[in-house]
Amino acid sequence: MLARGAGAADTYRHTGRTMGAQKLAALVLAVAAGTCAERDPLRGHWKATATTRGTTANKWTPAMNAVTVYPYHKARFVEGVKFDVSILVPKTLAGAAPTTRPSFEVTEGGVALAGGMACMKTWESVESATHVNYIARNCVLGAKDVVFKATSGSARTVEVEWKVVPLYGAGAKNVVLVVGDGMAVSMVTGARILRGYDKKLPLDTFATTGVVSVPSLESIITDSASSSSQMNTGHKTTVGGSGVWPDATADGFEVDDDDRDLDNARFETASEYWKRTIGEETFKVGVVSTASVVDATPAGVWGHCQNRRKGTQLAEQAMALKPTVLLGGGKRNFNGDRWERDGMDGEKQDFLAQAAADGYDVVNSRAELAAAKGEKVVGLFTENHLDPLADRHDSEDQPSLEEMVMKAVDTLTRDPKDRFYLHIEAASIDKQAHACDTVRMLADTLELMSTIEQMQKKFEDMGIADETLIVVTSDHTTGGFDIYGTVDTSVPDDKLTSEGILTYGLAEFPDWVAGDDYRVRNWESARYTLAGINGNHPAYKEDFKAKRHLKINWLYDAEERAKATGAQLESVLPGSSAVHTASDILVYAHGPGHEWFVGHQDQTNIFFGMMNAMAAKTAATPATVAEVQKARDAALAEVETLKKAVAAAAAEKEKAGAAEAGKVAVVKCDQDGLSGGEKAMVGLGVTTLVLVLVLVG
Repeated sequence: MLARGAGAADTYRHTGRTMGAQKLAALVLAVAAGTCAERDPLRGHWKATATTRGTTANKWTPAMNAVTVYPYHKARFVEGVKFDVSILVPKTLAGAAPTTRPSFEVTEGGVALAGGMACMKTWESVESATHVNYIARNCVLGAKDVVFKATSGSARTVEVEWKVVPLYGAGAKNVVLVVGDGMAVSMVTGARILRGYDKKLPLDTFATTGVVSVPSLESIITDSASSSSQMNTGHKTTVGGSGVWPDATADGFEVDDDDRDLDNARFETASEYWKRTIGEETFKVGVVSTASVVDATPAGVWGHCQNRRKGTQLAEQAMALKPTVLLGGGKRNFNGDRWERDGMDGEKQDFLAQAAADGYDVVNSRAELAAAKGEKVVGLFTENHLDPLADRHDSEDQPSLEEMVMKAVDTLTRDPKDRFYLHIEAASIDKQAHACDTVRMLADTLELMSTIEQMQKKFEDMGIADETLIVVTSDHTTGGFDIYGTVDTSVPDDKLTSEGILTYGLAEFPDWVAGDDYRVRNWESARYTLAGINGNHPAYKEDFKAKRHLKINWLYDAEERAKATGAQLESVLPGSSAVHTASDILVYAHGPGHEWFVGHQDQTNIFFGMMNAMAAKTAATPATVAEVQKARDAALAEVETLKKAVAAAAAEKEKAGAAEAGKVAVVKCDQDGLSGGEKAMVGLGVTTLVLVLVLVG
């Protein structure tokens, strides 16, 4: 078997593949023997297994017994999107010639390309203690798939295939991606319960719902950096990475290393592609987050860094993108306070001062945000993350998510000719799920639902709802949170879990109730609350009540944790925080191109769905519901006209009298102006029309 490079699951749209029994058996034997230089591409693993697995927690380890090629096998692309090609050669690999660039062959659509792709005329080399990485920058694929083969010395050849995803184009003018960070279906259920089952959440009105699997390049458990990168680029990367493929230089999870991660092979984000191809002046990018704007999820819009913790590098890259709107937290990474810590070169810079000089409205408070009227706005309201809503609402300094989003929409649509991409993150759903703080988590989930509802209304009022695709999803789930009943919190702590938990028929609605504004105002006073906890958690006390008397993220503080009351829960994992899970998530889509997201899909499909939405319509573009209704109405009206013509002819025949008994009058219709289907209806005497619409999934 040819050694193949990194492999992401081949899950584009609804296609599926299974591993043959013989191949699976061979793979198991190879892993058991410690000789497998890869895992099957359909599994999502690519690195050497027995020799490197688990050597360092949370750190990718490069393969030492094989040449590795990026993009990985079965990587998927949109025609014209830029990416780098990387050949990573271990110095100790038998037969390899690491100091000499590997030879390579390229075929496009089955036809050999002499000299390879145009980008392969020039290669960079980056050397580490263990590997040499050869990189060809700024490659692009045309309309045909490409096969790339690389050989180093006498080492075995690595062959990978890169697939081009065909787009039919939905003709959207704008795209909005909304990420409820860490948001599981159970958290949406919690919001629904507090809102009331008799009232709809905004997601209930979306046209399409799909199921998303979220593994990273090397793990079944992703983090926000790799998952956001998957949604914004269509490519898998390692946990902690954004917009790059890993290499062997010292840029893993260490915060204090000197490498700036700028040598990694990169791939273009959707925002970069749209600004490059649509135009810097006419395509606008907006990013809104209740976290630091250089936190893992928002940074996926522009980031190219293997270490998500280097916020100042990501801040520099953010300003290089020239977003029209940048709102959230993270001031410390823009004003130079963390310059040395994040391994920056040269004299310390203040990116906020530079933004003001470049014409941005730079705002620091809720009031300043409301007053901002400029064409571009940067608002960083805290040094790091914004507070959760339960601690932030009515703050003078920190705006609500809804306020930031409404300002973003106003700013992005100042010129009606412009197009935009708006990325929104509700960050504290995840952060408070990590902290096992159900009330703070649900409050932010409700805030997100309110924001989506108000944003939809604003788009309708502005007349842009029909030209804007809205995608709402999560990046992963956090904590394994679920709801299994309600709780009588008046029961003493030592009997709370044995007598206070109400299940099945006893689990009536909790006293917590969200108003029409999605705000719950009786968090502290409620007696009956939700029995909802994380499936994974450290040791802590749970009282199923609001914990606003404890500091935010109290779980990480030993003194605060000692103040907690309730039933003692024993640890089910190491560390002091709940962790991400491998659970599938949901994606909701509404607007042009929504049908792309139906059914099961890999998380990278979010990128291709957004790219398809923004692409111009083609002959293959499915009809919208409105277009189908219009066509149906027109067809029904035409049938009615034909029926009247038949009836009139029959009446004329009856009036004139039949020439012969039993002879059937022939109605001659002028069919020259009719379609084939209409001619068929006339010929069959059709009086009822049934339309069956099949949307290509």
